[in-house]
Amino acid sequence: MPQQRQKIQQTTTSNNSNTVVCRKCKSTQVVANKRGYSFLRMFLWLGIMLGGTVVFFMIGEFLASIKNVDMITGIPEIMFLLWFFSVPVAIIAGFVGRNAIVNGCMNCGHKWMPVKKK
Repeated sequence: MPQQRQKIQQTTTSNNSNTVVCRKCKSTQVVANKRGYSFLRMFLWLGIMLGGTVVFFMIGEFLASIKNVDMITGIPEIMFLLWFFSVPVAIIAGFVGRNAIVNGCMNCGHKWMPVKKK
């Protein structure tokens, strides 16, 4: 009887030391994948940059209406730079974090970033 108890304790301790368990459902069916390209981040930055162009246009028009001039100096240049660099910056932003590892549970679908040991 004591030998059987020791054998059970050894197998449970050896299995628990290297097993990854889902934080939500406690399942051991966990896979690790690379994150890949983020289209969400790309479209987010594209929207921010193009939205900034619209904001600068509105500020320029507002200031021009107050001062009764055609356009404030510098605003069209900033708008052009934001518009010109919006697509390249958005494409590069989509690559940020593409090599990160994400754990996913095959049982419940929960995804999380693994903790790096020090």
